Amino acid sequence: MIRYWKIDRSEFARLAPQIFAVLSRNMLALHPEQTLSDDDYPAWFAYQTEHFGEKTFLLAEDDAQVVGYLQYSLRQTTLLIEEIEIAPEYQVHFGILRGLLRALAAQIPPQAETAAAYIHKDNLRSARIAEKLGLSPAGETPSGKSVLYTGTLNAEPWRTLCAAAEP
Repeated sequence: MIRYWKIDRSEFARLAPQIFAVLSRNMLALHPEQTLSDDDYPAWFAYQTEHFGEKTFLLAEDDAQVVGYLQYSLRQTTLLIEEIEIAPEYQVHFGILRGLLRALAAQIPPQAETAAAYIHKDNLRSARIAEKLGLSPAGETPSGKSVLYTGTLNAEPWRTLCAAAEP
């Protein structure tokens, strides 16, 4: 059974290698030219540890193994979805994305009014998911590699998602 939960700083160090493994496997599949290696782990870990208080990690675990995560932060009144990563063998068939989104919906900070996510232009699947969440393209990054998607949190389908997350 998949377990969804928010980790705290004390749990991050123990779980970070598994989180990084999911990220690096997905980078290999989506952007081979940007693949993360074991040599990248110390810098990634240091950055995540230093900025842990600015973001929230929601994990999906199957039998104590991290199989996905969602990382977000709150920027004034905007809920910025920074990453959603799901292990390749758990994508599509296990409902991990839906579970992570419900875990997010259950704890959206009350001051959050809008949602935003930067999505790489080549990641059409993520763009479709953003659009299903009611997010629309609002601009590009200066490099032109990613598109900013934004939308309001008190519109459909966020209300439906939040209602589904209520106990």
